[in-house]
Amino acid sequence: MRLGQSASTVMAAAVISLATLAGCVSLSGLTGGVADDAGPRDGGRSHDAPHAESSGSASASTTTTEARCSSVSADLVLAQSNHVYQLPLAWDDAGVAPAFANDNGLTCPTTVVASTKVRFRAFVVENQTEVPATLAAWLECYPESAAYLAFYASASPPATDTALAHCATLIARGSALNGLASQDSNGSPYCPGLAVTNDGGLRLEPCERAVVYVEAVSVLERGDGGKDPSALDLALE
Repeated sequence: MRLGQSASTVMAAAVISLATLAGCVSLSGLTGGVADDAGPRDGGRSHDAPHAESSGSASASTTTTEARCSSVSADLVLAQSNHVYQLPLAWDDAGVAPAFANDNGLTCPTTVVASTKVRFRAFVVENQTEVPATLAAWLECYPESAAYLAFYASASPPATDTALAHCATLIARGSALNGLASQDSNGSPYCPGLAVTNDGGLRLEPCERAVVYVEAVSVLERGDGGKDPSALDLALE
């Protein structure tokens, strides 16, 4: 994990479950995903129900960003710029969704293939700094890893195939497929990353939320020897 020599790492392990989203049972392919029971770690917030808004209000005399933002439903609170946060990726209990079309395309919206199901992880993140910033994300891969990475300008994960297709910036597929690569690929040509440097970053206003979405396609791209990425790194640039 890298973002300048002074960046430190913060771990958080909350995972959004699309199975709890309203109307999910009627979708053609978005199912599963069990919320992790781990508590918040240095900026991550636990929540009793995914996507439940905070009912409390900040005191008028309180000026901290944390009090200003309603972050009950955020899986990870990004409280510093140029600071690397890390979310470990556990795949055994991951949800299942239609795959992005394997056409090496860059732009959003894209096409999803309802007949091809892949495992996914989706995380709601929030900019809790006091200034606008650009969200960057990249995966930590094994040499045998392959994945797709996308952002959604939303406070909750996509709950329909149409919403899944309407990502926010670009779809990262790694250096071998469309050039949007992770800085921690460990030799995998299919390890994705989105950042200012490849025009894939997503601008967030203070207190604004976004969804970071990862599709594991290691078996599709690498065969039975595929090994899914181990972690997701994020930063505000």
